[in-house]
Amino acid sequence: MTDLSNLKIPSLRSQVTPAEWQARVELAACYRLIAHFGMNDLIYNHATARVPGEEGHFLINAYGYAYEEVTASSLVKIDFDGKTVLDSGTGYGINQAGFVIHSAIHRGREDVGCVIHTHSPAGMAVSALKCGLLPLTQNAMFFGELAYHDYEGPAIDLDEQQRLVRDLGSASAMILRNHGLLTAGRTVCEAFVVLHWLERACQAQVMAMACNTELNHPGADVVRTTNERYAPGPAPQNHRARVAGAAAHARPARSFVPGVMKPADPVAQAALPDSRGINLFHADPDYAGLLKHYLEPKLYAHLLPHFERLGAIAGDELDLLAATADRNPPVLHQRTRSGEDRQWIEKHPAYRRLEEVAFGEYGLAAMSHRGGVLGWPAPLPPIAKYALTYLYVQAEFGACCPLSMTDSLTRTLRKFGDPALVARYLPGLTQQDLDALTQGAMFMTEQGAGSDRIEDRPLRLRC
Repeated sequence: MTDLSNLKIPSLRSQVTPAEWQARVELAACYRLIAHFGMNDLIYNHATARVPGEEGHFLINAYGYAYEEVTASSLVKIDFDGKTVLDSGTGYGINQAGFVIHSAIHRGREDVGCVIHTHSPAGMAVSALKCGLLPLTQNAMFFGELAYHDYEGPAIDLDEQQRLVRDLGSASAMILRNHGLLTAGRTVCEAFVVLHWLERACQAQVMAMACNTELNHPGADVVRTTNERYAPGPAPQNHRARVAGAAAHARPARSFVPGVMKPADPVAQAALPDSRGINLFHADPDYAGLLKHYLEPKLYAHLLPHFERLGAIAGDELDLLAATADRNPPVLHQRTRSGEDRQWIEKHPAYRRLEEVAFGEYGLAAMSHRGGVLGWPAPLPPIAKYALTYLYVQAEFGACCPLSMTDSLTRTLRKFGDPALVARYLPGLTQQDLDALTQGAMFMTEQGAGSDRIEDRPLRLRC
């Protein structure tokens, strides 16, 4: 083990601007804090800070220093291509994996001033869970826009940079699956505060799940309200206020950053209102009147609670899930882990939950073909199905395709199918249990002379 206790590093204070020196002091303090709170991993992982006034330059730790050894002058200044701009004189280089991850975020997100990546035990544990971070605690509910990035091996491939930026989007925190945690802030202070909250949320979840008893999941309205109350206002202008108010201003996409982001245009904001939190069933005062007109009174009274609930979650829980699913699309695998040539689709837990609501809880693909869906003894009329689907797809329009294909395939099968085929596929197509569900899918095959042949066939999905 290298002993750095006698290594003398000359101060760089006179060689850099006052703004850069302040950034160095804050970043070095961040490394010490990460070590103090037990989130470090020997000499690995990184916290990086953009150099003020120098486009394309950022500060990173010398590869070989423990976090508690980092000083303002030991930090190395590099550019987005990993080339050293100002060496600290330690004799150590930089970690290639750290350069790949951090340069990608600094290059792709101009609003970000600091990026932190850790391998804490709790963070790695949650990153290995299919469910990801659950809104079990107040700390976890802070993260309304938590991003996820699938593991691709040690981050030394430059091609991964685009996917890192894509998956982070406008979020201030991201879980690197099977890997660890990453946070991004306008300042070093913000990035650390977000990391501290994310780390505590992961610790609480891991401890709660280890109790091996039923977890208490707060309602979607409580999660939404808690998240909204943490939403930032206008960014403070002076440094002391920024430090004191870091927790309240930790999501850069919603705040004004002087010199980096332009203040939002009030007229444009009014033209693009945020509908999250609205009950979509009650949002249109004429919707209930139309349903009363077209549905039998007894059926309308029976379905009214279902309309109201679906309207509420479509404007809230499903909207949040859809945003997460959009950042984590399904992945088609060609083979099993043992090398068997068998295709299967891996879906994000957020999308699986969207499927559970559509196919399972509401039975949107089954309700026209059999009784028992939503407690109604007979198949429901098309107007009921379309009215419920209309509410659902306002949150997740992409699910309209598998829903419609399954519904239309079931109708075609019942009308034209051989009795043996009906007996074989109808139970699966009208299932509300996702593990037993058979979904319809469309396959388009390019034929000679440019003609397309469209086949509508059942597809048994095991995800």
